[in-house]
Amino acid sequence: LTPNDIEAITTNTSYDFISSVQRMNLTTGQNSTVVTNLPSQAIQIAIEPNGDTALVSATGKLLRVNLTTGETTIISDSIDGAGPIAIEKSGRTALLAIPNGPATELLRVNLTSSTTAEHVATINTSAGPIGIGVDPDGENAVIAFTNEIIRVNLQTGEQTTIRSMLCEEANI
Repeated sequence: LTPNDIEAITTNTSYDFISSVQRMNLTTGQNSTVVTNLPSQAIQIAIEPNGDTALVSATGKLLRVNLTTGETTIISDSIDGAGPIAIEKSGRTALLAIPNGPATELLRVNLTSSTTAEHVATINTSAGPIGIGVDPDGENAVIAFTNEIIRVNLQTGEQTTIRSMLCEEANI
């Protein structure tokens, strides 16, 4: 959602892997395309605090899209994969949860200097990440996986399972 809660911004990848950013007016239901032919397959999106731009986690890249003009810039092209994204409290950095084989890499990207992603933690879980957020004090990331929710301290990398949703084997 945009800061005014009037529009939803989403990514869309067509059957031929052409990625775009779409805007939907939640009052009228009208859809429009912000930009198409992104330089990589778009996976997740996060609206920046100013509401004018969005970050797009795309395969191998972190992109910034101007939501008015569609201008797209590459913030980082040194990311191995793509996954859920969250903007940290300062607005100057973003966190990405990137699936990497049997683990997920939690990365931090500086949004102002376009630097290489910084490794924060490796989370060993058998499931892929489906969402990420930052707690109100900005000290922890909370990552939702298909089978559990894990809190990661952003300074130490320490991990705490908040909720495990694994089912026990049933005897029938």
